[in-house]
Amino acid sequence: MKKILSVVLLLVLVTVTACGGGGNDSENVGQRAPMAAGGAAAGGDVFTQADQGVAPTAEAAWESWDDWAEEEAFAPMIEATESLPADAELTTWETPDIPQPAAVERRVIRNSDISVETLDFEDTVARLERIVDTSGGFVENSAHRSIRNHEELLWVAEYVIRVPVARFDAVNSEITRLGNVTHFTTSSEDVTMMFLDLQSRLSIREEEERRVEAMRDAATELRDILTLERELSDLRVVVDRYRRRMTEIDQLAAFSTIRLLIIEVEEPTEEEDEEEQYIPATPIIDPPDDGFGTRIAEAFRASVNFSAVLFEVLAIVVVSLILPLAVLAIPIYGGYIIYKKKVRGKV
Repeated sequence: MKKILSVVLLLVLVTVTACGGGGNDSENVGQRAPMAAGGAAAGGDVFTQADQGVAPTAEAAWESWDDWAEEEAFAPMIEATESLPADAELTTWETPDIPQPAAVERRVIRNSDISVETLDFEDTVARLERIVDTSGGFVENSAHRSIRNHEELLWVAEYVIRVPVARFDAVNSEITRLGNVTHFTTSSEDVTMMFLDLQSRLSIREEEERRVEAMRDAATELRDILTLERELSDLRVVVDRYRRRMTEIDQLAAFSTIRLLIIEVEEPTEEEDEEEQYIPATPIIDPPDDGFGTRIAEAFRASVNFSAVLFEVLAIVVVSLILPLAVLAIPIYGGYIIYKKKVRGKV
């Protein structure tokens, strides 16, 4: 019995002790809740309510938490701001500098085709040469030939002229004053992207060429050296082709091309001038109606013409069939003769 009482007393003591500790923990939790909600710096109202034994409201706890969190988060920034001079300017956000692409020099090939008629061929050619020399260009190709018109010998000249692109429009304007312009067209072709593509390919090939050269210099076996030499030779051919093409594009873009045709013509006479100035119009007159007899005659004439055409067609068909029919008739006739002989032999 004593043992039972001892066990019961022991259980009571343990229970009382546990309840007392739980109460203290709950009190501590009640005290820590305002601390967490309000913080040590900004939760004065919440602490006051807790000290007085009044449970703080949820709204007050959240407001205190927001104030504390904002203060803790921006405390370093506030300290740094306070340490700045009074006249310092603060920038909240600064956009980083974005690198701008380098300007690309555009390469545009400009061409023109012009045809000019002139009465004085030699004078026109001399004036053209002066225009080309003054513009700083040159004649890339020229050809002269003569043509006979009635009793006179006239000249025709073809020129391929290269002039600086800055003087292209001015030279075209001066050429159009050499005579009567019968044809004039201009065209432009932008080859910038083509040039940049060639430039990129060239840089890649040049880097590959340098690597192969380094490998060749480091090679010790004769077989490896010969193999690298062949590869290096192929790369140099490709690099040279890219460079020549880029040089050609630069030249075409720097100097525009003018294709000019000069045609010598005869001076028109007064009669030709009058004919060109006045061309009488031809009146349209309906044919007169000659009556019923004329229509009968026209119908008979059309019938005769149709019969003649039909006879010609039939004659052509018969003549074209004579040879095939003759070729077919020979074996048929031969077979018929053989058949007749067999029939007579049986009789």
